Formats: sequence, C-alpha cells, structure tokens
Amino acid sequence: MRRRVFLESLAAGGVVAGSGLGAPLVWTRDRDMRQRAEWDLIVLGAGTAGMPAAIFAAQAGARVLVIEATSQLGGTLDRSTGQVSGSQTVWQRAKGIEDSPQAHYADHMRINRSTSDPELTRLFVEQAPATLNWLAGEGFTVLDGDPVRGKGHDPFLVARYQSGPERGRSLLKAMQPSFERDVAKGRIVIRHETSAVELIVDERGAVRGVVVESGGRREDCLGARVLIATGGCAANPTMFADLHGVPLTTASARPSSQGQGLLLALGVGGVLRGGEKYVPLYGTLLDGELMPAGQDGSFQHDPERRPPWEIHVNARGQRFVREDHPSHEHRQQALARQPGHRLWVVFDSAILDAAPSLLGKWNRERVDAAFRDGHPMFTRAETLSTLALRAGIDPQGLRQSVETYNLALRAGAADPLGRLHRPLPLGTGAWHAIRMSGWTVMSFAGISVDSSLRVLRADGQVVPNLFAAGEALGAGALSGNAYTNGSMVTSALAAVSGFVTPQVGFEVRLPLEQWNGRFLQQGCRGLCGYVPIDATGDALARGYAVAATDMGHKGANSQSAIWAANNEQALIDFGHRATHVTAQVAQQLVTRFYGRSAETRLFRGCGTGGRQGLISAQRYPEDFDGIIANGGVVFNFTRSTYLIAWSVLANRDAEGKQIMSVDDLKLLHQAVLRSCDALDGERDGELAHPQLCRFDPATIQCRAKDSSSAADCLSAQKVAVAKKMYAGPVDTAGRSIHPGMAPGSELRWSPAFFGVEPRYERFAAEIMRYLLSPTGANPGFELSQFDLAWPTSRFAKAEAQLTADGTDYRAFKSRGGKILMLHGWNESAMPGTYPLQYYDRLVAEAGSVEAAQEFFRLYMVPGEMHCTSGIPEGRHFDSLALMERWVEQGEPMERITGYEVQVEPKLPEQVRFPLPPAAVKSERSFVPYPKLR
Repeated sequence: MRRRVFLESLAAGGVVAGSGLGAPLVWTRDRDMRQRAEWDLIVLGAGTAGMPAAIFAAQAGARVLVIEATSQLGGTLDRSTGQVSGSQTVWQRAKGIEDSPQAHYADHMRINRSTSDPELTRLFVEQAPATLNWLAGEGFTVLDGDPVRGKGHDPFLVARYQSGPERGRSLLKAMQPSFERDVAKGRIVIRHETSAVELIVDERGAVRGVVVESGGRREDCLGARVLIATGGCAANPTMFADLHGVPLTTASARPSSQGQGLLLALGVGGVLRGGEKYVPLYGTLLDGELMPAGQDGSFQHDPERRPPWEIHVNARGQRFVREDHPSHEHRQQALARQPGHRLWVVFDSAILDAAPSLLGKWNRERVDAAFRDGHPMFTRAETLSTLALRAGIDPQGLRQSVETYNLALRAGAADPLGRLHRPLPLGTGAWHAIRMSGWTVMSFAGISVDSSLRVLRADGQVVPNLFAAGEALGAGALSGNAYTNGSMVTSALAAVSGFVTPQVGFEVRLPLEQWNGRFLQQGCRGLCGYVPIDATGDALARGYAVAATDMGHKGANSQSAIWAANNEQALIDFGHRATHVTAQVAQQLVTRFYGRSAETRLFRGCGTGGRQGLISAQRYPEDFDGIIANGGVVFNFTRSTYLIAWSVLANRDAEGKQIMSVDDLKLLHQAVLRSCDALDGERDGELAHPQLCRFDPATIQCRAKDSSSAADCLSAQKVAVAKKMYAGPVDTAGRSIHPGMAPGSELRWSPAFFGVEPRYERFAAEIMRYLLSPTGANPGFELSQFDLAWPTSRFAKAEAQLTADGTDYRAFKSRGGKILMLHGWNESAMPGTYPLQYYDRLVAEAGSVEAAQEFFRLYMVPGEMHCTSGIPEGRHFDSLALMERWVEQGEPMERITGYEVQVEPKLPEQVRFPLPPAAVKSERSFVPYPKLR
C-alpha cells in the first residue's frame, strides 16, 4: 500500500457567471511593481484554505502576508462539522482498511452522479491521503470508531470518512500551532480586522497586489502572487440568490462570508461558475418567516437513525418522496424539485405520542409549547382541512395523500412510493404539521480556476498571479450537484498544500509500509510542464519516498515554451528554483510523515532532468546526496540551439530543399562502421569508442562528374553536409560553439534534423521564441531566421538562469555529494561529443582525473539514444543501487553493468531491479571515461 499525494492544486468546475454583481474598481499601478513586490504570497483569508497555504509557503521560504477580515483564525471551522475523507490514512491503516485514491474517486463520482469535475476530483482524492496524514502528524485525532462510511450524507462503500472530537475546531487546533510558530518566527505576517477591497493590476492585467482597508485607512500591499481564500457568499443573501437562483434560507455561515473574494475576482476579469449545481440539504427548522432565518432545530430524517412515522408533503399537499429512502441524495434531489424547497411533516396525535422526537434534542414539552404558543413553523388543528389552510398547504391535495397512504397501509398493499416503514395509519386525534425548509451552509458558485488554481477569465485565459482556493471555488466544483463526503473541507486543506510556491506544481508519494529511509526526486524532460511522478515506479517498488515537479508551469506539451513568454519568474523556476523548492518541501513532508528525515537523498533525470540535477548540485549543494543523470543532459540551451540550427540548415540548399536523404544516412553509417567498428576489438555493429574514429566522409565521395543519383557514394554536396554535421557549429572566426555529431550516430540525424519536419527544428524554434529571445516573446520566429553569426552573449541573460554548464562542484563535493552520468553515443540534440568536452573541463577544475572521479563519474554507452534505449541493444542500468552503494558505503563504480531486457519498456525507469535471470537477454560492462576498457 502506498500513499500518493498530488501537492499541486485543485480547481473548480461549473458554469460561467456574469451575474451582474457589482465589482470594485481596479487600479493600475506603475511598471516597476514587480521589482517592488514586498511579499512572495498574499493570502486573503485565514480559514480552512488560507492557513495551510500560508504554512506551507512560509516553510518553503516564501514571504507571506495573510489578510483576515475578522479577529480570529479558522474561518468557519468554529461552526463546521469538519468532516474529512481520504484513502490510505493512518486511521484506515489502524483498522486494517484497504483503500486507494482510485477507489475513493469511483465512490465520490458514484455519489454525485459524476457531476463534479472529473479531473479536479481525481486531484482531490490523490491529495487527500497526504493532507489527512499531515494533520495526524500535527495532532489531529478522530472520534472513536472513525473512519466510517458516512455521516449525514450518502455513504461510501469503504470507511474513509471521519471528524474530530470537537468538529471543525479539531482541525483548527491541529493547524494553529504551526501557523502561530511561523508568525512568531516572522515567516508569516497576519493582519486581523483588515479587509481586501481591491486588487492591483499592471498594464497587462497581471495582479500585482491588493488594496487593504483597516480602521478607515487604505494601503497598497504588493506581492508576487495573491491567493483568494476568503470563503464563499453563504452569508450574503443578495449575492447568493443572484448566483444560485434561489433564496438563502438560513443564516448558518460565518457573517464574514460575504463573497468579497468573488467580487475581487470579477473585478479583474474573472468569472464565477457552479451556481446551477446547488441542491438543498433535506430540511431544517427555521425560527421565523424572514429569510435568511436562524435554525431552531435539526430535522431527524435519516431513516437509519430515526425511521419516519410521519408523511412528507409539498405545498400542493402531495407526497413527493419515499420518506424512508436510504439515500440522502435521493431525498435532497426530490426536495430541490419542490416549490420554495419546502416540505411539511404531517402526523396525528397517536404518532406524536408514540414516535421518537423528529427534532433532535427537542423534548416533548418543548414540542408541545411550540404548537401551543404559535411557533411560525408549527401548526395544529382538529381537522385535516383546517390544518392545511393554517399551514399553507393545498387541502384537497393533502386529503388525497393521507387517504392514499392509509388505504395501502390498511389493505396490506405496497406503498405507492415504495415506503417500507409504516408503523401507524394517520387520523387519530388532532392533526399536526411542521414546516421544514431546504438549506445550506455553503455556496455552490465560486471562482473559475484552472488545474493550478489560477483564476480564469471568460475566454479561458488566466489572470496572471491570481489564485483561488477553498470555498471561494464553490462547492459545485468538487461536491458536484450533491453533498459528497468530505469534498469541501478536505479539498480546501489539500488544495493549497501545493502552494509552497505559487507557480510550482509537484507531487509526492510516500510508502505507508517498509520505507527504506531514502528519498528520490525525479526530473522531467523537454520543457517540462508536467509532473513526471509516474517515472518513479521502480523507486517506489523499492520503498523510496519520491517526488517530482512540473518546473513551475503547465505546458500544452513538453515541447511548448509559450509559458515563458515575457515571464521572468517562470524562466527562473524552470531554470533552477522549482527543483530546489520541491526538494525542500518534499523532504519536509517526508520528515513530518515518518518522524525522521531521509538518510539518502537522490535526484534522477534525463535530458532536461539531467540538467536539473547538475544545476542543483552547482547552485543548491545541500539538497541532494547523489545525482543520477540518465541520458543526454541539456548542459546549455544556447549552445544546443546553435547546434540544432546548424544541423538543420546544413542539410538545406539555397532553395531550402533537403540535400541528404535517409538512404544517404544509411550509406554513410555503413561506411563509418567499415572504418571504425573494429577499433574496440570487436565488429558488433556499434562504436564503443567513437572518439577514436577518424572517418572522413570524402572517402565515399563519388568520382564521376554526374553522381547526384549514385547509390553507393555521396555527392560532394552531401559530403559537405556530413562534414558539417561531424564538425558542429562554429562562429565567424571559425571557433567551435558546440561539438558536432559523433561517428556512428548517423541513423539518428533523421528525423532529428533531416526530413520534412525535423523534430528538433520545432523544439529549437520554440526555445528561441520564448526562452532565449532577448527582446521579449517573438511568436513568429522560425529557425530559418537563426543567424549563426550571432554571438552567444546575445542570450546571456536567459542562459544565466538555465545553464548547467558550470564545473564548480566544490561545495557539493565537500559534503560528500556524488554524480553518476550515463550518456549515449547516439545522442543527437545533445551529442556524445559534448559530455567528453565537459568532463575534460571538470577534470581541469578538479586538478586531476582521480580528483574528479572521487565525486563525478561519466559512462559513455554505445548505441544509446536520447532518454531511451537505442540501437542495437536497449541497455538498462540499476543506477539506484549503484548510487546507493557509492553514497552510503563510499564504494565507487569501477565497472557498471548494462542489461538488455526481454521486454522493452517505454521508459528506462520502468525496469524493475533486480532483474530476474529470465528477463536478461544480454549484459555488458562499462568503465568510466576516460578509460577505454
């Protein structure tokens, strides 16, 4: 059993608003607000969502300001039931309950009939385990007997629902000490009795802060991100009615839930959605006619706790629901279809005398007094017609309902609505009726956000730097058109636990059993924009706690860089910061959950992931004990872009037509093998040491004058292309910018650089448009516009955040850090020639090969391509075991073994070590560079 948590964010579902509500004016400030931002995160509201958001952000090193309109913490937790749900919790484990986020998801969607947002619901259930286990670590306890299948709502199929002994206050007591410690340490500044009245935006519409008001004075607070966690509008009858289309019947919510956060979002172009999903709870006793009214008693309608003796009718006098239907949701949906969301409980004197109280703690004396003294919801009469007239029920309809009910009961026939519990017929003594009203304590409408909690405009674009969480998202997002167990309190807590840094999404998975004391953070690929947590399956199987990050943005795909358009913070996060803050917070979670920190902390990645690891060791040497770079490391985006541009353009003539074909590459490759395959002592179809190969493409140049179509030789023009590919890009003075392709890699030049749509051409163009462009976003840029005469210094500002090309690992080495790099000779975008050049510089920095290999070992693998297995063999290395032995026992790898397996997985990380003997097709050992054997 494993604990899985997506510590990224939750969002809202529903419909667009445009409700006509008034919204505050928005002030546009000067252009340098970003530089003058005083806070990393401003949280509006110190309730169920705002408190954990501030806690996690502060503990990640963010400067946090919390604005709270009241004098207390916790929002509605002082009156909430505080019921939460989640799978794989410590309480389930104590009772031996097997559960999973997948089962929780299915149960949740079953209850609300798939009316909550499926993607966001899945995120919620995946976050819930860590959220609740974190609370347990903070001292939260649950009632004896919990978790249970349900409390007041339709039950789960598995017991995963619980609450604390003091209801919502139990949650507050668990969070408050951490919050107050961070306040005492200055990590969080909280301003009570202060209202957020306006959001500050710049000329691009990006939120830069908030205008607050306290004691009649207004003040600008500037921040990099603003989180709206102010709650909903369940105490604002006008706004509630506008957004939900029904009146607010009860004054149950905290008076401060006026919907100010919703107005703030509207004021900067946000929209509201979810009001149409409103469904009332099945009746409560109001204390008066003027709504919103107070609640005077709880209606005991759950047939498991109190089977019904009475009948329930609507204003037309009709029975509209099977009173003992086992589903709360069924009864609630039936009430939602009745006029005014009202029902009357009708009974006679015999039932009044015999039945348990239907008003909870009300005793018989209090009930009699309510009928006698004229409580506005209580009616008594000697005849049924008089009762109906006094209570506001249609007399004819009521009479028909009573007669039909009694006729079936006395005849021993089935009830027309299927009711089973019918202890007495109606009609003995005086008639009684109590009017109940549908009600809610929350608003279903809320702010429209995406899956990173970023507030959305009507056109689907985000409002930069503005986020929302908790009830500000509306109950319709995660509860759907129902009341789904734990979907509001749990998600409010869980949603913001990923707000360690407002942009960085990450996920942590922790084994519940047999943790091996180690931690692994997984790197992503390409330009990221996704959380590569699924690549940690091999480590999880070994008992590792694991984490991964999206590197600070969501991408349409891992080849898209539009997220970096004119966004310096996104560039910094992608460059290095996201890896660092994820490491900090994930390792804190590990320590909190297990009560001790990880003994070994490793990082593993390929491509961009390898760059993440190297730059982490260079900039943040305390984060990891070992770095595994499996595959082509993107050392330097600028130089790699020159290489791609050079390689793509090298194969085009003056008219833009391709020069070399795939068949030409096959011919070239075979010539290379004939010349160099035996240099390693064995002719096996691959070059073990391409750096020893001195092949000259001119040796297969055609001699005839007209040789453009020859099948066994290359034209002079094609030979020139091959020479350029091997040489790599040079500047105007002929100096190398990046080494070229390694001999033996020829078959990989297409589709990487050659063909109709070279794969890396699009990738490099995207980098130039948004990542490296020194003059701001340039969406129209094409790689054909790349000028190889441009000096690399043109891109120095962006590259300063991105580069892993440095060789200063002194701090990392001094604390015992180790780096294992595996690089394939068949790499194309990151040719195998570059790591050798890099390692030579590293040796010069360290002073000798021996000094460098004390902490950094490079293994070059023949036939391997970029982040995948290659030709002719797909070799896989038990890099975790290798690094464990090196870091924990000080035993370096003089030789490592690569295995070709029977079933080739999609990702190398998906191979599970140790391999069973039957799975191994072949194996081969490798020595670290610069050794040859």
